[in-house]
Formats: sequence, C-alpha cells, structure tokens
Amino acid sequence: MWLQDSSLYHATLMHASSHMRPIAASAAQVLEEHRAIKDVAARTCPIQAVLERVVVTASGVIVACWQAMSEGGEPALLRQALGQALPDAPPKEAQMVKEPAMLHTTLARLLEPPAASADGRGQTGMAVDSAHVVAAVAQLSDTLCGLTAQFSQVWFVQELDLLALALQGRYIKHAA
Repeated sequence: MWLQDSSLYHATLMHASSHMRPIAASAAQVLEEHRAIKDVAARTCPIQAVLERVVVTASGVIVACWQAMSEGGEPALLRQALGQALPDAPPKEAQMVKEPAMLHTTLARLLEPPAASADGRGQTGMAVDSAHVVAAVAQLSDTLCGLTAQFSQVWFVQELDLLALALQGRYIKHAA
C-alpha cells in the first residue's frame, strides 16, 4: 500500500493539464494561469465539508468522500469558475473528476488493485487479502465519518513528475 503524504492531502477541482492530456505552457502562460486562479480563489468562499465515507475504488485507490455543507462554497461552482478562467484547460469530459459536485481526497493506493470476482460482488486476485482491505476501509470509514473540514486554500500545482503529489515526485505549488 502506498500512503498519500498527509501534508499533501488535497481535493482536485480542475486540471489545466494532465498526464493523460498534457498541454504545454510557456512561463508567461503559467503566470497568466496562476493570476486567473488567484482571481477565482479571491471570489470564492471556502468549502465546508463533512466526511461521508471512505471507500476503495475498483482501481485500488482509497479515497475519503466529502459532502459539501450548505454554509460554504460549492465545488461545482468553483469548478465552473476555474473552467471559465482557464480556457485552454481540457474540457469537462477530459477532466479526471467527472462529477462536478464530487469532492474527494486520496488517502492511499493499493500496489495491486482489487479485481472483481466472476459474480461481480466479491474481490479476488489481490496481493493482499481483499476481505481484509475492505474491512479495514469500512472501519476507517466508520471511525472518520462525520469529520468536518474546511477547504480554505486553492493551490495551483505544476507537477514536474507523473503523479508527483501522489508519489512524492517533484512539483511546484503556488498559493492562490
């Protein structure tokens, strides 16, 4: 299991570029994107959220799923504003997070993702015991459910290595 660096926990809202759809940008374009993101962040309320559950995805990523609370900013509106501010970014259908209201934080990645059993209900073929992983994630979910958090910062991150935030690679983080 690869644990996400807890000092880099984040909820991705928008990719101006990604490893799946890279977009080259000059230094001047990066500065313009940073300015645009800062402008959006200055007009946006912090997102208040409550942890709804922790799950393991079919690809073996363990994620905390957040529910935005009514007294804070709305992830879908922030994504929309970022999309307008970053016209060269990949379109909505090419973004990594497909659901505009979704807010999640990656906690860990399994080295070998769980595989569905023939009936589609169980999981088999993992290097670790699938039932143990599912039970551990369920216990984590039960323990953390109801945790509240404020997402009060917007980061503009340039990943210099593939999945740099996830895999402790090189990146440049600009506060917005």
